[in-house]
This record gives sequence, structure tokens and C-alpha cells, in this order.
Amino acid sequence: MKTLYLHLAFDGIRRNRRLYIPYILTCIGMVMMHYILLFLYRDEGLNNLSGGATLRAIMQLGKGVIAVFAAVFLFYTHAFLMRRRKKEFGLYNILGMGKSNIGVILFWETLLVAAVSLAVGLLCGAAFSKLAELGLFRITNGAAGYTLSVSFAAIGECAATFGIIFLLLFLDSLRQVRFSSTAALLDSENVGEKPPRANWVLGLLGAVILAGAYATAVMIQDPVAAIFLFFVAVVLVIIGTYLVFVSGSVLLCRILQKNKRYYYKPAHFVSVSSMAFRMKRSGAGLASVCILATMVLVMISSTTCLYFGEEDAINARYPNDFRLEFVLPVLAAEDTDALRSAVLAEADACGVRIENLTEARDAASHDASRESYTLSFDTSADEDRQAALRRAFRIRFQGDSVEDANFDSCIIISKAVERDDFYGTFGGLFYLGILLSAVFICAAVLILYYKQITEASEDRARFAIMQKVGMTAREIRSSVNSQMLTVFYLPLLLAGVHLAFAFPMIRKLLSLFALNNVALFATTTLVSFSVFALLYTLVYRITAGAYCDIVGGEREA
Repeated sequence: MKTLYLHLAFDGIRRNRRLYIPYILTCIGMVMMHYILLFLYRDEGLNNLSGGATLRAIMQLGKGVIAVFAAVFLFYTHAFLMRRRKKEFGLYNILGMGKSNIGVILFWETLLVAAVSLAVGLLCGAAFSKLAELGLFRITNGAAGYTLSVSFAAIGECAATFGIIFLLLFLDSLRQVRFSSTAALLDSENVGEKPPRANWVLGLLGAVILAGAYATAVMIQDPVAAIFLFFVAVVLVIIGTYLVFVSGSVLLCRILQKNKRYYYKPAHFVSVSSMAFRMKRSGAGLASVCILATMVLVMISSTTCLYFGEEDAINARYPNDFRLEFVLPVLAAEDTDALRSAVLAEADACGVRIENLTEARDAASHDASRESYTLSFDTSADEDRQAALRRAFRIRFQGDSVEDANFDSCIIISKAVERDDFYGTFGGLFYLGILLSAVFICAAVLILYYKQITEASEDRARFAIMQKVGMTAREIRSSVNSQMLTVFYLPLLLAGVHLAFAFPMIRKLLSLFALNNVALFATTTLVSFSVFALLYTLVYRITAGAYCDIVGGEREA
């Protein structure tokens, strides 16, 4: 009996491979990405890297984001699979198979998908982890070893994380089958086929919410306040986008149907009437794609700007090669010649010539009886000699036995040292942005693919009828292109609008990193959007071809 259930599960996956192969590939990709981030988080090489602690924190953030996103997205895509499989389960039920037996089939299906995803994903993760490590160290200007290694702790954590996700997916499948009648299972593909009404209230509410989010992003002036308001604006944009797409897409179909010159054409009649029946569900999918596209564009444009603007940020934050800040009693503030002479002597001993020396005296912020004496200067030395000078300063002014008794403390800032920390932080953010963008792009592509495959399967019967009354394959292709072009590029266009209004707020956030190069940020934003648009167009051509294959139209050359 166990062999029968296993055979039915395997056969179900095989017969629905058009749906399952992209789903399994997505699972494999997310397992691989999660393992790589876990591997980098536990990499001992970060301990020897400047800014390694920051990099470790960034990798920890990344692995958490991947885990949460994988859970949400796999539930979302699994719903497509279940909707397509419910009719098959209903037939099993009619033929005498109980729901508990269907549950056993679902168990084997989930186990097969989980086993393949974890095995291949972890294998690919282990194979590419060293390449990922080399890439991270290259971006952050670190030196990586060439010893191959596998983190069994990362394997265990990754397997546990995705094991829980697949267990929850299995329980959700059982819930859907258990609480659905046989008739509901058989008619699952037609659920939601009732033409939805255009809800003006929800559409207007979505537009108002988006307007509020845009106003917040444009009007904010304080960079610190922008940190909190950015997350508020993100939540508002997500809510507004879903309301606008779900209600606005239905309204769009109604407007197109009322336009007789547009609607009553072979290329538009079938496509618009088909879209009108399922726009509530389709609108939610398009909104998800729009949100993912916006996340990718914001993340990759900002992290790219940080990475390529590292030197601008460093020079803005540290205008001089060295800055030494002494805190000393006010009564002894006039006796600063000894400190200046000591600094010059240490530089001379290290063979470093001091240039552009400036002095400043201010009241200490923490104590009215103390004063701050600051020396800032540049050098013509390379980074190695600057590092040697910093060590000499630390021994002279921060050591256990400080010779000068006329100051309380000394803060030493070296641009060369801070540069390594900047490279580690900005490079790590750029690297994480690349990884997360790849995951989000794959998710958006899969949503679009499932949307087109599902709708093509639903439209096949309609186009078959139209073929019988004289519609040619070329006219079918024209109708498919009309349908896809009507809604396919809406997420990209609205994502571009989101990005344009988010530009001022992101620029304020970048200023917290001492990066004020607006031209660089504008360039990275435009390039990111252009590249993403080209990729989006490629996805359109692929999904359009798959759609035509299913409904019986000719593929485009």
C-alpha cells in the first residue's frame, strides 16, 4: 500500500511537472541562498577582516530575511499548486479514496519535494559557498584563504528551517483537503470566476494611502526621522498597492469593455472578457510582483550607490587622514604645546610628514570643567605607514603609562583604518543586496510564470471554442499579446513610480552614511531600473511563449 501512495505522489508530480519544476527549482535556490548566508555568518575568516563584526551582523540579518521570505513566498506559490491539484484529489475522492488516504499522498509529495530541494540545495550551497566567500572578500577588500570547507552547523540549521517550512506546507495542504467537499475540490479551478465588481471605495482608499506614502517620502527632511518613517511608508505602499491593483485592475477591464472601438476586435475581445472574470485574483498577483520589483530596485540601487560611493562617504566623514581629540582640564588648556610637540615627534619617529595641521579648542560636551583640544592633519604616507603611526599614537597617548599628565583621555581616528571598516560595511550591504535581489527576482518571475500558466489553462477551452468558429493561431497569438501587454507591464510602471517617490527619502537615509552624491545615486537608480526592465521584458517573452503553447497559438519567432 505504501508503494501505491508513493507511486501516486511521484506520478502526480510528474504529470504536473510544468508547475512543480519551477517550484522545486525555487525551493532549491532558496535553500542554497540560506545555506550560503549561514556559511558566511559562521565563517572564521570574518574575524581577521576589518569590519568583520559588521559583516557578520549583516549576514545574520540576511539569513533571517531569507528564512521569513521563503516561508511566506513558498506558502504563496504552494497555493497555486494546490488550486491546480484539487480537482485531481476530488476525482480520487469520488473513486473511493478517503481524505486520510489523500493526506498520505500529500505527505509523500511533500517529502519528495523536500528531499530533492534540501539535498540539491545544500549540495549546490556547499559547492558555491567558497565562490560566495571569495566574492564577499573581494568586494570588501579582504584576503580569503583557498581551503574548501563545509559547515555542518549551517547544514543543520538550514535543514531545520526548511524542514519546518515544508511541515507547515503539508499541514496547510491537509487543511485545504480536509475542509473542502468533493464538489468544491472538483470545481476548485472555477472558484472566483464570477465577474467581480469594481470597488470604487477600495480603489480610492488605495490611491489615498499611496498619496500619503508619497507625501511622507517627499516631504521628510530630517535623515534620522526618515529611518522610522521609511518603514511606515513601506507598509503604506504595500497596502495601497494591493488595494489599487485589486480594485483598479477590475475597473480597467470595465473601462476597456465600455470602449467599443477597442473591445470589439478579435485581438481584444477574448482577452479582456477573460481578464474581467479573474482580475480580483490576478490583481493580487500583479501587486505582489510590483512590491517585489520595488524591493529589488530600492535595494540594489541604494546598495550599489553605497558601494561605488565609498570614497565619497569616507572623505565626507573624515576630511583629514588623522584626528586626535584630547580632553584636558580648562586650567591646563593653555599648555597644548607639549601635546602638539609630542604628536609631531611621534610622526617624525615613524618617518611620516604631517601636512595641513589644524587645531581646535572647544568646551567638552560632558563636563564643563574640561576642554577638548583637537589636532587634525593629513600625511603623504601610504596606508602601512599610517597604520604604524596610529599604533605609535595609541602607545603614546592611550597606553598603560601615559607620559603627559595634562590630559584625561585621547580619541584617535585614522582614515586608513576607518576606510577598511567602511569597505566592510558597504561591501557587505552591497553583497547582501545582490543575493536578496536575486531571490526576489526569482520570486517575481515565478509569480508571473504561475499566473500565466494558470490563466492559459483556464483560457484554453475559450480559445478552443473560438478556433472552431474560425479564429486562427495568429489571431490567438495576437489576443494573448493584447491580454499580457494590457496588465503585464503595470507592475513595472507602478514600481518605477514607487521608486521615483522613494528617491528623496532614500537619499536622506544615504546621508546618514555620509553619502551625499545625488548624481551617483540617480545614476545607479536609472541603471538598476533599466536592467530590471530588460529582464522583465525577457520574462514576458518567455511566459508569452508558454501561454501560446498551452492555448494552441503560434509561438513568436
